[in-house]
Amino acid sequence: HRTASEIASKQALSYTMTGLHVATLRKHWRYGLAFVQHDFSLDTLFSRIQNADVFYNYFKRQLRLYGELAIDNEFRVATIHGVHYALSEEVSFSCNVRYYQPDYQSFTSSSVGRQSSVENERGINTNMKFTLTERLSCIVANDIFVIPHEWTGIPWPSQGNVLRLRLSYKMFSGLYMYYQAGFTRQTSKTEMGFDMPQKQSH
Repeated sequence: HRTASEIASKQALSYTMTGLHVATLRKHWRYGLAFVQHDFSLDTLFSRIQNADVFYNYFKRQLRLYGELAIDNEFRVATIHGVHYALSEEVSFSCNVRYYQPDYQSFTSSSVGRQSSVENERGINTNMKFTLTERLSCIVANDIFVIPHEWTGIPWPSQGNVLRLRLSYKMFSGLYMYYQAGFTRQTSKTEMGFDMPQKQSH
């Protein structure tokens, strides 16, 4: 006969996370590496996801460079690299490039891109910020993306361009009021090939 604890643990999912994070700072550089492991078990079933990455940040006056390169336990890659530069006190520019391989697995990562998960995407994002007054600012952002692999026959945005305009007004005590508009042009792909490009405003 099984004990009460054995009966309680039956059909119960067990999850364990372990990790390591090492970083160092030298002059204008900050860089390091990280490792994380996720173990899942349910009765006799067991699964493990492992990720390792190297990262860097560079700060000097108006310039910032940053990036990260990560791999999973099947040696699939996800990477992002970017630059931010203050052209003046009123104008700043930023740009990042991302590449996520299909089937890349990461349990806790946060995606920069069109999808919620870090996988199956390539893209370039640019951003311009204009400080118009002490309280009013404007951001113009553009994202060009490609989702190279389709998993089903359902139409899916495979490639496109997203342009966003945001006006932000600082009221008081950190409270902001803003207006944002977006314009999307994307091409959907099915098993039969590409559909006609579609335009959306939001």
